[in-house]
Amino acid sequence: MRRLALVAGLTVLLGFCTDCRAETVLVTPSNMQGWVAASADGKVTGDPRNYPAKGEFRESSPAGNPLGPGAYNMQPGGGLDIPGQVWLGTDAYNGVYLRDISRLTYWHYTKLTGNNPPNERVSQPPNLQLMVTRDGINYRYFIHMPWGTPTWENGELRNDGIGPLSDYGVWKMVDCMTQGVWWDPYGGDWGGTWSELLQRYPQARLQTPVSVGNTWGLAQTLTGCSLNFEWGGRKVTDRVTGPWWKEGYWGDAFLDAFTIGVNGIETTYDFDVAPKPQVILNNRATRDSIISNAKDRFVFTVFGKVDFNQYFTADTFTVDDGSGRPVLVRAFNHGVNPFEYVKATGTLDNTKEPVELTTTADRVTVLSGFAF
Repeated sequence: MRRLALVAGLTVLLGFCTDCRAETVLVTPSNMQGWVAASADGKVTGDPRNYPAKGEFRESSPAGNPLGPGAYNMQPGGGLDIPGQVWLGTDAYNGVYLRDISRLTYWHYTKLTGNNPPNERVSQPPNLQLMVTRDGINYRYFIHMPWGTPTWENGELRNDGIGPLSDYGVWKMVDCMTQGVWWDPYGGDWGGTWSELLQRYPQARLQTPVSVGNTWGLAQTLTGCSLNFEWGGRKVTDRVTGPWWKEGYWGDAFLDAFTIGVNGIETTYDFDVAPKPQVILNNRATRDSIISNAKDRFVFTVFGKVDFNQYFTADTFTVDDGSGRPVLVRAFNHGVNPFEYVKATGTLDNTKEPVELTTTADRVTVLSGFAF
């Protein structure tokens, strides 16, 4: 029986966290950590059938997920008159002012699929939505649209584009504070960037909805939460997005690694069925054929000295443990420096050369007092 090669003397790898202002929270069906999942089936006038919408935690997902194989899967299904919807939300940030939010990022894997009409891809991935208020009485509902080229007509937002082909069938990180456009459908169909949104609503804060539901135009969310991921148009058409049903009609996507920062303190949410076992590998072992079977069931830790080469950027670097078989680490805004010794935990893709490990910055640790 072949075994994964482990590193002897693992106690020397303990090190210390260089940024104790970040943490990762595991969200599972048995411990939702305050998150709420909900869905609404689609319907067609005159058709007694429902068109099921499905949201569920999955044990595995396509390669490249920074937090491990598990993720939350969203499939809004069909239904033209009332499109299906899938929701995942939390009210943990109720009362937080938008101006105090310092980070809003998430990862998605949106398949190149859909039925709108057949062979036409979905036009938006699962998107982040915020229920806010300025006075506790009047509400606004902000919807982030990562894809498309927004334009304005008579002061109203138009955004009926679709995503670039390169953003489908691959794990992509969305930065909601620097990418795309925010749509304010309850405020005269206004839209703008995050900074423009803050200028327009400097006193806006997240606020628990008045009631649970998905009636368009009311202060409702299907989860009863103020911060949500939702996929599936809540009506067939809209003057802003055009055919809204095209955003997720018969779509299939995975969602994971949502990070929210409040006044610089960041929390990343890892959606999974259950905790994944962690295996520490030397770099040579990442090329072992057994990895092909193991990479869907484990997360992996690699370690070594950060190389100063063509791979070193703000979001990538290679580590070499002395074997001469470096591993490419992908971690957005990782914060490490060349020649430091680090360990990184994430998912492996052994189909690439160098082998790639995808993770998040809080899972990259600079090792103290360690030398090879």
